[in-house]
Amino acid sequence: MFAFGMLTCVLTFPSQALEAANEVHAQSALLGISNRLKSTIEKAIKRRYPESATLDIKLRFSKALNHVQPCPIEPIIETKREVTLGSQKWFVRCPSLGWKASAMATSRLSVLAATASKTLKKGYRIQSADILLSEVTLTKDARLFYQIDEVLGSKLKRSVKKGDTLSAQRFYLDYDVEKGLPVSLIYHSKTFSLETQGVALEDGQVGDTIAIKNLQSGRQLRGQVVEKNLVRVF
Repeated sequence: MFAFGMLTCVLTFPSQALEAANEVHAQSALLGISNRLKSTIEKAIKRRYPESATLDIKLRFSKALNHVQPCPIEPIIETKREVTLGSQKWFVRCPSLGWKASAMATSRLSVLAATASKTLKKGYRIQSADILLSEVTLTKDARLFYQIDEVLGSKLKRSVKKGDTLSAQRFYLDYDVEKGLPVSLIYHSKTFSLETQGVALEDGQVGDTIAIKNLQSGRQLRGQVVEKNLVRVF
C-alpha cells in the first residue's frame, strides 16, 4: 500500500485475491453442511417430542474441512447409529473428490413435562397434587409425560425428590412390547409391504422407538411400537 498526500493506493496481487475467494467459497460450503446437518438432527429428534419442544444443537467440525477442496456436488452426511440427544459423531464425504471429514454434534432439548411436586417414596401411586408441569432439559433421550392424566395412578418403582422428572423409567408400566418376547415386524415402502417375526430387545409402549431383532436375518434394528406386539421397522 502506498500513500501520496490524501491518495491511498492498495495493490492486490492475483494470488491473494484467489486465496480470499477460495476462503469465502469454503466458508459458504461449511455453512451449507452445518445447516443440513442441523436440519437432519432436528427432524430425527423432534418427531419423538411435542412440537413445543426447543432443540439446541452445537456442531464442531474437524480441521480437515478447512483444507479440502469444496465438493462440486452435495456432500453425503451420515452417522453410524440412530440419531439421539447428546453427543454423536457424524461424517461428511465427497465421493467425487474422495475426501472425508468428521463432525461432532451435541444436542439438548427443553420441553414442558411432568415433574414431582414433592418427595415421593417407592411404591407410591401418583395423585394429581403430586405433579407439576415444568420445563425439563434433556441431554439424552427419555420417555416423558406431557399431560397430568398420563401419570395419574402410576406406581413408582423408585423414590423421587421434589423437582425430579417423572420419566417412564421411574414407574411400573404395562408395556405393549416386552423385552425378550416375540413381536411382529412390519416393513413399509412405496413399492412393498412385508411382515416377519422378531424379538423385542427393549420394553416399549405405543409410540416408543425400541430395539428389535429380526429372527430371520439375525439383524438388530430400530422401530416404532404401533400396537400390542407390533413394531414398524424404520
